[in-house]
Amino acid sequence: MVHLLHNGTLSSEALTTRTAGWSWDVYYTVPIALTACLFLIGFLRMNRRLGPSRARWVPFTSFVLGWFSLVIALNSPIHEIGEQLFWVHMTQHEILVLISAPLLVLSRPIAVFLWSLPRSWRVQLGNFSKTGPVRSSWLFISAPLVAWTLHAAALWAWHVPALFSATVDHAWIHGLQHISFLGSALLFWWALLHGDGQYAPESLPDLLEPFQNGDVAAVFGSRMLTPGGALRGGMPLYKLVGSKILTWIQNRLL
Repeated sequence: MVHLLHNGTLSSEALTTRTAGWSWDVYYTVPIALTACLFLIGFLRMNRRLGPSRARWVPFTSFVLGWFSLVIALNSPIHEIGEQLFWVHMTQHEILVLISAPLLVLSRPIAVFLWSLPRSWRVQLGNFSKTGPVRSSWLFISAPLVAWTLHAAALWAWHVPALFSATVDHAWIHGLQHISFLGSALLFWWALLHGDGQYAPESLPDLLEPFQNGDVAAVFGSRMLTPGGALRGGMPLYKLVGSKILTWIQNRLL
């Protein structure tokens, strides 16, 4: 049955049954295919150099599931129908934010991507990521409150009527919307699922040893007693500010 509007044009429901199909837009397909190739190359190199490990198959499976969810959201008929039906459009966004992003974050793909590159590139990128400005910037934007704020801002901004209408009229703006949704969701889920990296995992046994030996019963923020000591000791700025605010509130309550 064909549904007609009052002016004789086809309704969106009827239109979807005739035009919806798999779409392979270059600006979606190329990045998705590239990430798959890089991850597969990096995964195979890691197994060849470090030896096979069952532990790696869990993040590998997570990446594969996250990758396929991206394909479903951006290349399947959901994408075409989403440009015509509002509820499908929202479903597409939910797949990106609530399925693709957490699965990709759980796969910890950055290390695998690095293994796909030539060794000289890996060394240079590794050294660059350890520089002060880069590390400080990452610790700031990956702080839970900042990550949540950025993700919430992306969601709210794109639902301003003018911007939302622009995504319907211009494909490239719609692509920017998807990038901001997925990018901010990846940051949000990273902050939620992974630590902030203030302490290296290998240093945790040394930090816990005094408790295990019964030498101490509690640790107070001694680095904050000396002006500038917390920052010199490696505490991220957002933690220092938050600690000072909480300390001020606690002191007033006590």
